[in-house]
Amino acid sequence: MNLWIRLNPFNNHLTHQENIIMLLMLRIIVTTLIGLAISAHAEVNPTGTWKIEIELPNGQTYYPEATIREKGGGLEGAYYSQTADQTSPLEDVRLESGSQLHFTFNNNAGIMLKYVGGIDGNQMDGMAFVDFRGQKFKSEFSATREVKVSSLAGTWNTEMKRDGNTTTNTFKLSVGEDGEISGTFGKDATKEIEAVKLEDGVLTFSIKRQYSGNDFVMNYRGQIEGDEIRGEVIIKAGGVERRKYPWKAKKVN
Repeated sequence: MNLWIRLNPFNNHLTHQENIIMLLMLRIIVTTLIGLAISAHAEVNPTGTWKIEIELPNGQTYYPEATIREKGGGLEGAYYSQTADQTSPLEDVRLESGSQLHFTFNNNAGIMLKYVGGIDGNQMDGMAFVDFRGQKFKSEFSATREVKVSSLAGTWNTEMKRDGNTTTNTFKLSVGEDGEISGTFGKDATKEIEAVKLEDGVLTFSIKRQYSGNDFVMNYRGQIEGDEIRGEVIIKAGGVERRKYPWKAKKVN
């Protein structure tokens, strides 16, 4: 006898077919929950320049910067010290639990700070463990990932999820001396994109398309996280929002 039927206290009131349907429904629910759990623990992208704000026990607030980069499947970084006006390599740069960034600044002169921060979009909050010439203490810190217009220049590969299918494309962005952003889009990156803006780390642009003689506009919006963009595409026709799809992009050069 099927294990589900033996364990189901209501099986006396259900047919064998109904029990099978309930078993399939249970499997779908479990699979969905597992998928949600995996998605919740997906790794974030820690790369970019993080502007840190940290207050030490002496009452002073410091504003160092940590720049995180990918290297050989791992991470490396550099640390700019405001007080010394000096940039030094970071040690022990790693991402744990999907969104917890660890990195250490050691000036090899008796000062060491070990940072552990949780990343949420372009914001990071956490704790710094400080060893200042033998005196050990810890301080909370916060950091904001800086998004420079110049970092947008290059080629980006995109993915859009649409009705169970994935559509891939490429767009190329250029940044003029005046900071104005322009670009092209499409499989061969030849279609012009319009209304390109970068504001508070969010990139927006529009593409005009035509299908079966009808005009429509695809409005892209995404938050920049290092060399990745994550957001949505809103499709409008006749000025009315018709559909909305998740979208992401990865910078390739």
